[in-house]
Amino acid sequence: MNRQSWWPVLIGTVSLSTSTAHARHPDHNTAPHSHQQDVISATTPTRLSPFTNEPAWKAALHMHGILSEGDASIRSHHEAAKLLGIDIIWWTDHDHMIVSEQHRATRFSFDALAESLAAGEPWSPNWIVDIVFTKSVSLFRTGFQEQSAAITNEQVAVGTGSLKMSGRRQFTNRSDFSYIFNADPTRRRISVAAGLTLRLKVFPEATSPDATAVMTMLLSRTVTPEIVANNRLEIQYYLSNTDTQPSRQDYIYRVPVPYIPGQWNEIVMPITDDAVAGYPFIDGRDNALTEVLIGLESKNNAFAVCYFDDLRLDIEADGLPLFAAQRQMLDGYNALDDSVIHFQGIEHSSVLPHMLEYGPDTPLPDWVTAWALSPGVVDGWLVDGPAHNNFISNRVTTLAHERGAAVSYAHPFGTGTALLASTPTKEQLLAKLLSTNTFNSDLLEVGYRQRERPMADHLWVWDQLALNHKFLSGLGVSDGHSGNLTEYLSDPTFSMTQFIYSNTCGEQALADALRAGRTYYADPVIYDGVMDILADNGAVMGNIVITDRPSIDATVHIDALTPGDQVRLIDSGNPVSITPVTKSAVNLPATITINPSTGSFLRAEVTSQTTGRTEKAYSNPIYFLSQVPSGGIDWRRAFVDYAGVIARNFNHFRISSVTSAAEGDITTLSIAGQSESSPGAFQIDTADLPAGAQIIIDQPLTGEIEY
Repeated sequence: MNRQSWWPVLIGTVSLSTSTAHARHPDHNTAPHSHQQDVISATTPTRLSPFTNEPAWKAALHMHGILSEGDASIRSHHEAAKLLGIDIIWWTDHDHMIVSEQHRATRFSFDALAESLAAGEPWSPNWIVDIVFTKSVSLFRTGFQEQSAAITNEQVAVGTGSLKMSGRRQFTNRSDFSYIFNADPTRRRISVAAGLTLRLKVFPEATSPDATAVMTMLLSRTVTPEIVANNRLEIQYYLSNTDTQPSRQDYIYRVPVPYIPGQWNEIVMPITDDAVAGYPFIDGRDNALTEVLIGLESKNNAFAVCYFDDLRLDIEADGLPLFAAQRQMLDGYNALDDSVIHFQGIEHSSVLPHMLEYGPDTPLPDWVTAWALSPGVVDGWLVDGPAHNNFISNRVTTLAHERGAAVSYAHPFGTGTALLASTPTKEQLLAKLLSTNTFNSDLLEVGYRQRERPMADHLWVWDQLALNHKFLSGLGVSDGHSGNLTEYLSDPTFSMTQFIYSNTCGEQALADALRAGRTYYADPVIYDGVMDILADNGAVMGNIVITDRPSIDATVHIDALTPGDQVRLIDSGNPVSITPVTKSAVNLPATITINPSTGSFLRAEVTSQTTGRTEKAYSNPIYFLSQVPSGGIDWRRAFVDYAGVIARNFNHFRISSVTSAAEGDITTLSIAGQSESSPGAFQIDTADLPAGAQIIIDQPLTGEIEY
């Protein structure tokens, strides 16, 4: 598009073709529905940008619950969010813990204390991990004073061995001596909503009302007035011919199981049904089976001897039905209009790096198709891990972007907390991210106080990416797996929340705002304010400004500050000012000289004097470039300040170049790009320009000018 001469006020909206142009209990029985373009009922936050008047939604991103490792339930995170004033929980459970293609540990022979993960399973291995991984039983806890456990062939139901356990507790209160069924957590843990039944063969050799076999199912944590202890829920199945009715005491639900002494009994434990029946004040499906314990319980010095064999976990519905069940439960919470909104995303975590999808109507990944297409898979067997990882990662972003979603590159230094021998240096990580182009991700998790390396290293990598023209929105996330409310207040390690500017609270609007960089992150325990940046040309935080000006002035606004805080302004990775805070709000000026090669950017950091919570709040940058970088500029971020012309509000029009040329007293400004939909549009402001203007639409663009 060419603009020649000037009119004093001109708003040009160009319609373009798609050709290239260089604590209540929710009702969980309601049917799931689409959230596409949906705005769920919500109270608009009072946090407003002073520059755009947009509200800032406080969102807990990268959140895990019953479809992941499962310590947290939907309810526990919901109540924690209410406590912290969080508006949105965006769930991103692990895809590989949901899909039906996941190879789970569902069988154990007891022929030895450990065996291959694939042993006895109804599935066949298709990569080396399925064979190298093991499953086992080992001591978990004991309150006995006399105890023994060993694999034996004295009594065998199936195979060549069984686990013999014996022992006693001398005190009058009951306690257990239990072994745990072990496997990698991603292979053994599963949502109770999947419809779980555990079967186990038990031979009671010596039992009594005071000493018997007990099988304990550890579930998730919940937050409800009916549960006092801050523990995971427990369903205890115990052999008894005297007790006939289940009973609950706080978080423990005890279910008696009749048996015949001196012979093998198949004990059938309908875990899902009993979770629903035992905790009627919550949705019992809002749990995961986190641990399976096998053992004895005793009191009054009573002695027990039992053999255990042939463990089998039956799963009624995983994969798509399980994902749909989660959405149904989230819809139930949304129907409460209880101040917290729940969205369903996904963490693509079958390969490294883990990548999170935030967008409308997020689907469960199609593993069958992905494996069939992967160059790292031959005849159904994974033979080339790096090739497979690269293929899957690129496929994730391609498909997510087609759906309008934002994709986040998760925990870039690694999934651990402390520094590991395998942790890359910040220079090594930068080289890796540049070589892969971050798999075209939109977002980067940088707001970890410590995730194998400290936040300073995360921020350095983020800044260097920007100087290499890789513009990713910085996120501060919880990666919250725990349902322990006290950890939110006492453990600051992963305590960060994202604030997202958007006039509406729909998944699509929020995903676009994240991709646009209209977001900042902060510790929700100590910060609940507003951060934004305004340039003298009207560009705001998140914009990538293409300009021929040598420098630009900007103002950084931050409120809800505490005396003693410090605000640092970061110019292109370098601190340029440190301001001690004496008032609750600041408006700090900055002049950014634009580097013609790398470009320049401005962002802000707030540090506090709170012990353990020094890192308080962090803006995203506003970027300034002298020319459009290779690959163009995403329309969500684009802003042009060139040859005295301001072009903004790009809508599905990706800029590929901005140039100007002068012939005599005529200056021609050319903006070239590609419409990503029909129509694409943008706005030109010319209020401060001399009179006389003309707009010419060059082929292959088509459309019209609206005055």
